[in-house]
Amino acid sequence: MGLSVTASHVIWFFAFVGLAGGVLTAFFDLSGTFRHAEATRQAIDSEKLHAFLANATFCYDGAAQEVRVNATNEGAAALDVGNLTFVLDGAPASGFAATPQDGVATSFWAPGEWMAFTETGVAREPSTLVIATEHGVLVRATKTACP
Repeated sequence: MGLSVTASHVIWFFAFVGLAGGVLTAFFDLSGTFRHAEATRQAIDSEKLHAFLANATFCYDGAAQEVRVNATNEGAAALDVGNLTFVLDGAPASGFAATPQDGVATSFWAPGEWMAFTETGVAREPSTLVIATEHGVLVRATKTACP
């Protein structure tokens, strides 16, 4: 009787150690996932804080039926031109062609550079234009007269 009780205690002990090991492994894996998610969230928040468009203006050329937008990336974060969203009079617009400061076509908009955007085929003059960056920053462009 003493041997079977001792053996059952040993079996229960190893079962408990195995269970504790599994629980601790799952806890540390989950903890690592939470740390990674928090670091990603902080990076996104930092990019939002450092994304800033300045001198955003737009004009409408009725003869050419085109909207011209100019803006400067004054933030510390580089922007992807392909991830910009233009909103004309509250409706998203697509088809804007980008012309960078140095004239070389690129989708990378470095800090300190200005960029010109043009969309053709706009039938009526928009009264408002908003630029949304990939980081969630919204900039309302000032309406000007086309040269």
